[in-house]
Amino acid sequence: MEIIQKVEAEDILFHTKGKESAMSTWIKKLEVGEMLRISKADWNQKHAPYKVANYIAKKSTRKFKCGKQPGFDGWVILRIG
Repeated sequence: MEIIQKVEAEDILFHTKGKESAMSTWIKKLEVGEMLRISKADWNQKHAPYKVANYIAKKSTRKFKCGKQPGFDGWVILRIG
């Protein structure tokens, strides 16, 4: 066992009950103005990752702008509110 300091503990991702995934945890940790880049190699689901972002936005007060970035093989999610 080890004790983790408060500063380090804030950066650790937690999965809650239900349909929580690592991707939804990363999206929830975004601050306003931060962008998450997701490559196709990191995403192996049927639907695009912005479906998760839209679900989080619908269930909370967060707002996201999602899409593809030119020249990047994957998706980007920008938190705008």
